[in-house]
Amino acid sequence: MSFLTARLGLVQICLAGVLCVATMALAYSLLYAGLRTTRSSAATVASLMEPVAASVAAAAVPGERLAAPAVAGVVLILVAVAGLG
Repeated sequence: MSFLTARLGLVQICLAGVLCVATMALAYSLLYAGLRTTRSSAATVASLMEPVAASVAAAAVPGERLAAPAVAGVVLILVAVAGLG
């Protein structure tokens, strides 16, 4: 911790911690509010699509490449979701 406080300062570390916790709390609050008002089938599909969205977001970063198992996982999830309909 002393290395971090020497480089960044205690105020910056506390601010970053508060921002991280606040954004995570907001995201989960919105997720659970949405799950309460959504049909279970739609919530299941949305939950299944979360890793796909994360993989696509990672691939959108310049210089980031998805490994073959990640691409296979995305394809399998998409096939499973298509089979639900």
